[in-house]
Amino acid sequence: MESNTTRRGLLCIGTAAATMAVPLMIAPAAVAATPDAVSPALFDLISQFDAVHAKINRFYDNVFNPAVERSNTMRASIPHVTIPPSPNWRDDQLFWSTDNRVGVAMAKSLVKHEPRTSRRSDVVCARKLIAAIHRRDREGKRIDKITGLDAANKREVGIYDPFTKAEAAIYAFPVASMADLKAKLAFIERDDGMDGDDLLPLVIRDVARLSGGEA
Repeated sequence: MESNTTRRGLLCIGTAAATMAVPLMIAPAAVAATPDAVSPALFDLISQFDAVHAKINRFYDNVFNPAVERSNTMRASIPHVTIPPSPNWRDDQLFWSTDNRVGVAMAKSLVKHEPRTSRRSDVVCARKLIAAIHRRDREGKRIDKITGLDAANKREVGIYDPFTKAEAAIYAFPVASMADLKAKLAFIERDDGMDGDDLLPLVIRDVARLSGGEA
């Protein structure tokens, strides 16, 4: 892993593996209704969700993003390694280099498929290159640890649990008025734009309830 990236999309958790840090941007509350117009329970759920959002933003702004930037800066200083080819090698003299993706790919293939006893010059170069890659990877992992990125990654794994619970509670809330429905739809729009069919049945049930089609 050469570099890391911050998380932008909520619920898209994974290991950091991109090339630059991007600040997490979360939309502020966009529900225009007031507590007088919206059911207090729904209003409270949306407020709780926004509080969780704010906490996640602070985590990325104050902890995760700075750790990614520190790690990326230090990782960029790890020197690449070039393995000198054999005298009869007629290709690019920098082919067996840790910054040559083609050379790295070939080295991995050779090491995987050629017997360990092989003394072919290209296989020997491939083994040396893979060893250099492992050394660079170990240095990268050391950097992630001392910059705090390891710790930030571990914290991030569980940071979305309160978010998903707060979001689910709003989605499942049985609206009791048009004001509730408007507030819920406004929340869905600013949260994910109703991206996916899973939310449609919830809204249909809400509409049916308000129209008297569902108790």
